[in-house]
Amino acid sequence: MNTHAATVLFSQPPDVVFPYLADPRRRPEWQSSLKAIEMRDQGEPRVGMRWRDLTGPGFRPEMEIAQLVPYRVWAETGSWRGVT
Repeated sequence: MNTHAATVLFSQPPDVVFPYLADPRRRPEWQSSLKAIEMRDQGEPRVGMRWRDLTGPGFRPEMEIAQLVPYRVWAETGSWRGVT
């Protein structure tokens, strides 16, 4: 299994940046490949929350928050047509 991790520095504090980036409903605002998302679950972001990405190229992966440790870790998993 391939995994990817990145460190990005922001000029805003973690209590501002983390909730914004970890909320799937906000992703189309900052992820340029997304046209929209379809939420499968409602409420605040949490482990197990599910949604579908609607991308410009036509991919429609089913996504899920796999890890969520406020201000430290946000990880997601997804699958589309047999690719995880």
